[in-house]
Amino acid sequence: MGDNGPIQVNNAAFTIMPDGTVNNQAGRRIGVLSIVTAADEGRLTKLENGLHQVQAGAQLEPSSRYRVVQGVIERSNVDYNREMTAFIEAQRAFQTNSRAMQMIDTMNRRAITTIAAV
Repeated sequence: MGDNGPIQVNNAAFTIMPDGTVNNQAGRRIGVLSIVTAADEGRLTKLENGLHQVQAGAQLEPSSRYRVVQGVIERSNVDYNREMTAFIEAQRAFQTNSRAMQMIDTMNRRAITTIAAV
């Protein structure tokens, strides 16, 4: 989407500049990408596949925090190896604490049995 509606490139070669300007193969400006942000992100409805829809009455304003890079696929900013390692560490800590609780429970049962026998 452009500032003035859909940008038509008609399967021709085009270039997208870092500021969002779309130029044809000859370097002539076709349009400018409309890059906006919601003034109140709470007024967005979450859809499937990471998409969001603007609710009626929500205000959109031009964004200044972006960089357009042509030919690059956006990737997640999550380091899977680090997150998996943190997950395994948390899981092992949980297992250790669970075993400790079981041992304390066993000791309490033995103490109750011993006290009851006296």
